[in-house]
Amino acid sequence: MLREGLVALLDLTRLREADPATGHDTHAALVHAVTEGAADRAAAVLLTLLEGTLKLLRERG
Repeated sequence: MLREGLVALLDLTRLREADPATGHDTHAALVHAVTEGAADRAAAVLLTLLEGTLKLLRERG
């Protein structure tokens, strides 16, 4: 269910149209922080990602 929602979000924001690798660096940073047990860093990475996504959604109405 989560995967389907994320795929739908990518379609909605059209992020991957211009750059198919959109989000790869952020996802890698999140995975790295989680595997290191750096909860604060993981939370910061995720918050930045979510804020950016929310901004895009607001801009596209």
